[in-house]
Order: sequence, then C-alpha cells, then structure tokens
Amino acid sequence: MGPIVVRRGDTLTVVTGADSFSVVSAGIADSDGRVGDRVKVKMTPAGPAIVGQLTDPGTIRIF
Repeated sequence: MGPIVVRRGDTLTVVTGADSFSVVSAGIADSDGRVGDRVKVKMTPAGPAIVGQLTDPGTIRIF
C-alpha cells in the first residue's frame, strides 16, 4: 500500500472519455485515497458523489 495522496475536500482533476477524446473538469474528493484506489468525488458541493479511480495524486478517472 502506498501513501494516501488525496484527502477528503481536496480539489481533483476529473477526467473521462474514450481513446479519441477526453473531458476534463474539477471536482472535490469525498473520501481519502491512494493511487489506484476507487474514491468518491463530487462535481458540485451539493451534487451526488460519483466513483472513479485515482490515476495519480490530484487526478481521478471516471469510467
């Protein structure tokens, strides 16, 4: 296990898309995590949490 690189409340770069394109936005971590972990992220403070995978410190990919 590696170190925790994201803490709840941290701002994350949220990436989603396919091979030919990607969409990038900002989100707020809703849980702590390590690279490779699945963590919850909110796109707006009052919005629902979605789950993605931390690909590096500060970046999460939504599949």
